[in-house]
Amino acid sequence: MFYIISNVCFLITVLLLIITTTYWQRFFLRRVSIKNIIIIGMFVALSIVLTNFIGYGIRILGIQMMLGNFIIFTCGVLFGPFFGIVSGFCSDLTGSLLFIGSPFHFGYMLSKVLLGFLGGLVFLPQTNKLWKLRLVLYLCVGLMISSLVITPISLASVNGWEYVLLTFPKKLIIIPSQTIVYSILSFSTLNISYILLKSEANKISRPWFLKNQKIKVRS
Repeated sequence: MFYIISNVCFLITVLLLIITTTYWQRFFLRRVSIKNIIIIGMFVALSIVLTNFIGYGIRILGIQMMLGNFIIFTCGVLFGPFFGIVSGFCSDLTGSLLFIGSPFHFGYMLSKVLLGFLGGLVFLPQTNKLWKLRLVLYLCVGLMISSLVITPISLASVNGWEYVLLTFPKKLIIIPSQTIVYSILSFSTLNISYILLKSEANKISRPWFLKNQKIKVRS
């Protein structure tokens, strides 16, 4: 029963985020370029590879380092909350189909969707001041909610609370490490993306992170 209730609640949350950001970012959706769509598709594919083919083999203190998550977060930073959510949705759905033998839960999808959504909030303000601080802060918040709330509930509905209580203390230790590693990777990816997309800053089809036109990427 708990499995069904938690799945329904998390699915509703995912749908609400999709509907909200579709309305919220509707003007950007109308003028998104083919180039940006191709880049978003590449981000999704890279996230799938890093999570499902590499991430499961990387462990720190017995906790898996899902490197694909920073790609989803960065996709939200670059192209806004809607595309961050879409990348998280597609990444989790494809990964579930590739590993169909593993238990499915919408909580795992929500964890990725939430990271993409929070990434999209980095450049939400009308000014780019303190955007680097916001990036680290939102990433940390996303990892904390995912690791300490969403994932434990999802795991408990599948494996029971005993397993969750056994791994919970380790997550408190690993979150700071994840935040540092993912932040460095996100900043590096953002630098590369800026080089590729800065020519579109003055175009109507400019991506989300260039909506204020000017941004200082390198320190």
